Amino acid sequence: MVQNFHKVARYVFFPILAIFFVFCLSSCVAPPVRQSTITQAGRQGKYGETRESAWERQARQLEFEGDYLGAYEQVHDPYLDSLRPDLRQWLLRLLDKMSLESLQNLKGWEQNNELRCQVLEKIFAALDENQLQAGDYVPILKDILTNCSLSEAARDHYEQLLQSYLSGVERPFFTVGCLLPLTGEYADYGNKILLGMELALQVFHDNPLESHDSGIKLLIRDTGGDSSRARELVSELVDDEGVSLLVGPVTGQAALYAAAEAESRGIDIITLTPRSGIASRGDHVFQHFLTMENQAKQIMELAVERLGLTSLALLYPSTYYGRQAAKLFRKCARQWGAELVRVVSYDPTSKDYGRSIKELIGVEKYAEYQRQKKAYESWAKEQKALVEDEKNGTPDSALTLAKEIGLEAEELFEKSGEDGEFMYRPILELDFSGIIIPDFYQRIRLLVPQLAFYDLVDSRFFGTRGWNSPKLAEDAGDQVEGSLFVDAFCHECAEPQQLVEYRDQYELMFAETASIYDAYGYDTMVLIHQVLTLLHQDGQGINSSTLREKLLAVQNFPMMTGITSVLPDGEIEKKLFNLSFKRDKIIQVDPVCNQNRD
Repeated sequence: MVQNFHKVARYVFFPILAIFFVFCLSSCVAPPVRQSTITQAGRQGKYGETRESAWERQARQLEFEGDYLGAYEQVHDPYLDSLRPDLRQWLLRLLDKMSLESLQNLKGWEQNNELRCQVLEKIFAALDENQLQAGDYVPILKDILTNCSLSEAARDHYEQLLQSYLSGVERPFFTVGCLLPLTGEYADYGNKILLGMELALQVFHDNPLESHDSGIKLLIRDTGGDSSRARELVSELVDDEGVSLLVGPVTGQAALYAAAEAESRGIDIITLTPRSGIASRGDHVFQHFLTMENQAKQIMELAVERLGLTSLALLYPSTYYGRQAAKLFRKCARQWGAELVRVVSYDPTSKDYGRSIKELIGVEKYAEYQRQKKAYESWAKEQKALVEDEKNGTPDSALTLAKEIGLEAEELFEKSGEDGEFMYRPILELDFSGIIIPDFYQRIRLLVPQLAFYDLVDSRFFGTRGWNSPKLAEDAGDQVEGSLFVDAFCHECAEPQQLVEYRDQYELMFAETASIYDAYGYDTMVLIHQVLTLLHQDGQGINSSTLREKLLAVQNFPMMTGITSVLPDGEIEKKLFNLSFKRDKIIQVDPVCNQNRD
């Protein structure tokens, strides 16, 4: 019995006890330290580590929990110590999320003057959103004017506001919700449109944007180019912000989604997309951007009414854009009494358009022309040889005849034929007098030289806004000389004067060249201001019915993007710029343009 007990202790209890002892000992010893992969350069600076530090984790957790004031306090000191731009942006983002009460508390706590001024501006914006009384604005405005570094224009702006509030005058704001792709694939277009809006409202980018002179408050929302997001933002702006009007989106699909949502809620929307047919989606839907139908109408007017050309050809790319253009040009041709005798597509991915060009001319007709051309070239070669023989002293009766009628020897081979008969250079006779090509300059510069190669040199070319590029003038040169095209914006035009002033002012304010996108943003704000002015003059209240009535009343109104009229279906149509190429430059031409290409 005792022996059995010793065996059990030896083979069972002692091993268990040993394992327990080793476990306890290991828990008291620090684990080996793994060699850090962070470089010494990455460790420089108290708040410049590449790894996320404890205060960053704490700040992100507080922000996630909705404690924006607590998160601000966590980020505050690291920013002041390092002046890292990303931390500054983090602080500003937290300010945007804070309630008015939190901002008021932070105003007394913040000691850094630059950050405190940011807080004051956010408080001022928050007061507007809550539509408080004039007396609530006065101390904030005085604080801003006393303690903040302001530009001369900003100081004048705040001083005017202060005077208006001190006099007890309230500002009736018209709130506009703006849906733009400020990030993502179409961000460049969205941001340019926004800059144009800023210029129109005479303020810099801040959310919300306000123009105290126009009475417009603009609430900016980023769609990111996402259609579903655009529809959600319509609901947010209508339900949460109570906007009176929507502007945007830019892309076609997003505009469709947003227009459908706005129409279902009975809120007016001015979309900024070129996609055709958006305005027909409902009574509350308007469209303010250059459409293909607008371009087709004016090109037909130029061709038929101004130049008297009723037989035309259409050569278009086999893309969605090209097919839509072909559909609309057919429609407009019928309306203007013209005939598209040839409608031919070409492969936009190819670099050889010969097959489409022959189809445009007529395959059999071009084959016959080639036969005649070869016969003429053979004859001309023989006649040139006769001239050369005469120059070398060989008598020739044809040369003698040429001299008698006053021709130079070099002209003989083009004027005379065998046995004294003349042979003229064959002419490619076409069924049409003009060719419409709705495409962009990247392909036009490849297509036009091939049209010249196939001897299509006597037809006038008509183009859409894709032709409006100095690069096309430089690359194609004489081959596009005299072509006519249309656009809603002109970089080179010296008239009208307001357009010249706009381009100069935009470049001065934003240090970049103006474009059609910012011009449409600018004009959209001008259009809204015009509608509000009409409502004020007539003493009418602002609602969906009166807004639509006054929008439809806008006719022949001068804007940066052309003389503007709102059509009954909601499309906002332009009298476009008629443009052409002359000596490798883009010029504006007189609408009554009936001279030849030469």
